[in-house]
Amino acid sequence: MAVLTDIAGVLRARQEAGARITRIVVLTPLAGGADGISEMTRQWTRAIAAATRGTAVTIDVWSLGDDASAASMLPPGARLRTAAGRQLVYSTFGLRHDLDPAGTLVIAMHVHLAPVALPLVVRGARLLVVLNGIEAWKPLTTLESMAVRRAASVVAISHHTLERFRAANGACDDLPVSVCHPAAAWHA
Repeated sequence: MAVLTDIAGVLRARQEAGARITRIVVLTPLAGGADGISEMTRQWTRAIAAATRGTAVTIDVWSLGDDASAASMLPPGARLRTAAGRQLVYSTFGLRHDLDPAGTLVIAMHVHLAPVALPLVVRGARLLVVLNGIEAWKPLTTLESMAVRRAASVVAISHHTLERFRAANGACDDLPVSVCHPAAAWHA
C-alpha cells in the first residue's frame, strides 16, 4: 500500500506543479523471474496500473533480461520492451526520441539500471531510484552516482539497506532517501 500511496503522491505533485505525467517507465533486470526484484517489479507495476486506471498514462516496462513471454505477468495495458539479456542494447533504451521526457516518470528498480534513464532525465524526465539490498551496499559507479544525484526521489527497501548504502557512498549522506518496505508476494 505504501508504494501505491507514494506513486499516487508523485503523480499528484506533478499534476499540481502543472507537469502532467503521460508515461511511466519501469527499468528492471527482470519482470518475469521468480526472484525478489521481479516480484517487486510486478507489484509496483500493478500498483501503478491501479493508480493510473482511467487516465491516459502509458506504462512501459523496460527489462534487461526477459523474453517476450514476461509480458503475460504484467497488468493489462503495461507494455514490455526487452533487451533479452543484451546489456549494450539495454543501455540505449533511454536514447529514444519518441518519448516526451517532460511527461515521463522513470522508476529504476535497481540502482545499476538508473544510468539508462540519464538521457531522459537530462531532457526533463523525473527519476525515482529504488535501492534494493546488496546491490546498493557497494560504492556507486560514476554514472550511477550521476543518476542518483539527479533523481527526484530515492527509495530504499529497508533501513538496513539505507545504512549500508550510506556507509558505502559517503558522498550521498545528504541525499534524502525514503524507506518503503516491499510487500510479501500475493497469489490468488
